[in-house]
Amino acid sequence: MVEVIFVIVVLGILATIALPKFAGVVGDAYISKAQSQVAAVRSGISNFRSEQLLKGADTLYPASLDNSKLFGVVSSGVTSGTDVGEWSTSGNNTYIFKTSNGDIVFNYDSTTGSFECNKTASYSATICDRFTN
Repeated sequence: MVEVIFVIVVLGILATIALPKFAGVVGDAYISKAQSQVAAVRSGISNFRSEQLLKGADTLYPASLDNSKLFGVVSSGVTSGTDVGEWSTSGNNTYIFKTSNGDIVFNYDSTTGSFECNKTASYSATICDRFTN
């Protein structure tokens, strides 16, 4: 009986030590997902520019990043939504990635082709450095 109680106490101690370390793992996974999608969007913008240069077109960057799908500039696009880990748009080339800690806001500039994290938004200010070029 004493052994069972001892095992339960040891498991309780391990759980109190391990659980807080794993709590941030899910949030980090969503940030990693966003980082890869941002890289894909930037690559799609670059590919669009290259195609336009080869065509000799006057417009080098897409006016908007969405056509039939959010981020249509990327071949597969991105499914939009309002849940954690999903993207949405608020118009005017502003895109929002939802995390459990807050929204990360990105702005697209169609004149320069830049897709940058908005450091003036509340949660974005603390996380934008992870999305630099």
